[in-house]
Amino acid sequence: MKNLFYKEKLLLQRLKNGVLCVEANNEEDMYFGNGYAQAVDRGMQMIFTRIVGQGRICELLKDSEETWKADVFFRRMNWQKDCEQELQKMSAENLAKFTAWCKGINCAFREKIPWEFRLLGVRVEPWKMEDSVLLMRMISYLNLQQSQAEMENLVVSLIQNDVPLTYLEELFPGQLQGIDVELIKKVRLHETFVSQDIAWLSGISPAIASNNWVIHGRKTLSGHPILANDPHLEGNRLPNVWQEMLLKCGSSYLAGAGMPGIPGILIGRNNSVSWGATYAFMDSLDSWVETCKNGEYYKDEKWHAFHKRTEVIYRKKKAHEVCYYENEHGVLDGDPNVAGCYLASKWACGENTGARSLSAMFSNLFVTSAPQMMDILGQLEVPFNWVIADFENIAYQMSGLCPVRNWSGLYPADGRFSQNDWQGFYVHEDLPRSLNPPQQFIATANNNLNHLGKTSPINLCMGSYRADMIAKILEKSTEVSSADCIKIQHNVFSLQAQEFMKILKPVMVACPAEKELKRWNCQYNFQAKGAWLFEKFYAQLFYDVFAKMGGEKVFAFLREQTGIFIDFFGNFDNILLQKSSRWFAGKTQAQIFKEAFEKSLLQLTQKDIQSWEQKIELTNIFFSGKLKWLGFDYGPVDIAGGRATIQQGQLYQSGGRKTSFVPSLRMIVDMSTMGIMSHLLGGPSDRRFSLYYTSEVDMWRTQRYKYIDPFLEDEAKFISNLFT
Repeated sequence: MKNLFYKEKLLLQRLKNGVLCVEANNEEDMYFGNGYAQAVDRGMQMIFTRIVGQGRICELLKDSEETWKADVFFRRMNWQKDCEQELQKMSAENLAKFTAWCKGINCAFREKIPWEFRLLGVRVEPWKMEDSVLLMRMISYLNLQQSQAEMENLVVSLIQNDVPLTYLEELFPGQLQGIDVELIKKVRLHETFVSQDIAWLSGISPAIASNNWVIHGRKTLSGHPILANDPHLEGNRLPNVWQEMLLKCGSSYLAGAGMPGIPGILIGRNNSVSWGATYAFMDSLDSWVETCKNGEYYKDEKWHAFHKRTEVIYRKKKAHEVCYYENEHGVLDGDPNVAGCYLASKWACGENTGARSLSAMFSNLFVTSAPQMMDILGQLEVPFNWVIADFENIAYQMSGLCPVRNWSGLYPADGRFSQNDWQGFYVHEDLPRSLNPPQQFIATANNNLNHLGKTSPINLCMGSYRADMIAKILEKSTEVSSADCIKIQHNVFSLQAQEFMKILKPVMVACPAEKELKRWNCQYNFQAKGAWLFEKFYAQLFYDVFAKMGGEKVFAFLREQTGIFIDFFGNFDNILLQKSSRWFAGKTQAQIFKEAFEKSLLQLTQKDIQSWEQKIELTNIFFSGKLKWLGFDYGPVDIAGGRATIQQGQLYQSGGRKTSFVPSLRMIVDMSTMGIMSHLLGGPSDRRFSLYYTSEVDMWRTQRYKYIDPFLEDEAKFISNLFT
């Protein structure tokens, strides 16, 4: 171990595995060290993300049409609004910790500014608490709500392209009651979808797809609960979105992963409790149809003026003004001076948020029980599924701001009537939650968990295949160990493929592809020819049935430029797996499967058939592939798995570049021990010439885990014992 920083009552050292460890005698000193350590290993990532969130890319980093669009988007979202007022809601104790954390960051920046910004002549401003409120909002939206916004805009686009409502009701069962089709057809759409490039430019990785589960001690080998978490993010990036750390305050500690620019540990453990997160797919973003003219909107039989907000964006040192029109329903997508109907959109976490989430982050050091942690994590404004374990109990809690509304939220409401306004938010006790369920385990994988709550915050979610597979394994398992959880995290069996193959096998025609598919075991492992063939068939089937969604151009745009088919393929599968559907255009299910097979696979010779091979390049977020020759990028890295496997491996084109959903971090906590097993797709540091820039990629590839030990024992010895 190497000591990096020392002052009275504070020690920062790097463990053998590269993770930074802070030791202090009080919480303020501990958080000072936490901030200092974040800036040492991820300073570039923090500053870069702040510049993007402020909408200043053109001004400070790079001026292009791509970055201009990103600046306009972030200014539109206005996530810097009321940050200072939000801090006033925090307790004096938490503000003291927060202040110390910022001081630690700025201490590190005074010693050394990341050279990338010195190279560009960017003056790095001191880090402020308001910056972290901004980043908390960015993380919440770009990781989570972006896909919900895309799907709601898709509903509008489909209606305007004359897709019959009966078709849409099949695709979104029970979600379109009360929709005013004629009103939605009047809407003038402008920015119908958020550019996927914006998420990439932000330095934040979309955190849509993840797994977590927790197993009661009655089903484990150790007799204590085991918790596992593997967030599936955009893996083809450096640095990793997660930063692992060990924070010690006297005899108490926090170990796990946080996000640079946010204090503390987001997923991990303390002395007594562990916790992990997946995205909850809560709908906390809505749109309203505003009837406008002369700069005003009509509501409750009166005309009202919009608030006009002007933002100044600099391009090549020249000021450009961009105007946004706002009301109680959010930001208008259009100019109200031109008569017509436009959408105004509002996100629950876009304003008056941050204090609750950050206060929860400062409250987890001394939590001693799973029920107590349920109430702390439930306060977060970000929609997450939390699984929790103490030495005896297991629990699940959803967090997030879920609006109380009088419609499903999947389509725009009529803004002319105040009864369609939000009526506050549900308290966390009404959201889905569970403590020590009878099945003795809890598993989430971005699936529908509404049945566990007093309200139903989810109207769209991912297909349940991953969650079902985890549950299927755990239901049959006894004496589960950490090694068993490693196997589950790397499982590449597809329940989706199994279900589709039951329908496909009887209608396949004799050919080389048929022979390969008949002997395929539905595993998406390397060299699996059946997986490659199934994906060709599935793509054809998907196209044949759904290309009529507004025409081939719209379908191609949705497939190539958005994440809709990636995030919500379960809704489309529900149609394809039905015996009959309007979407089949008068054909039977067997006919459409047979036709898709013949179009995609019948003509293939044995030589044409390829193996399942997926590779990604880990690209530096600052240089975007421009300095690959200097080692700023890493790869290729082989990726196993598919869209519906526990180890998800989704690679796709979006916004003109390749992106991915893969396990960016894997974490396992056995509560019979005091540490954490984990590895990152990347390394602890964002410094290209650090030993720890990509130090864990080989561990990730070969299924080896490090051990973060709060008592600094030999990590290698622990791993050796685990696998002997």
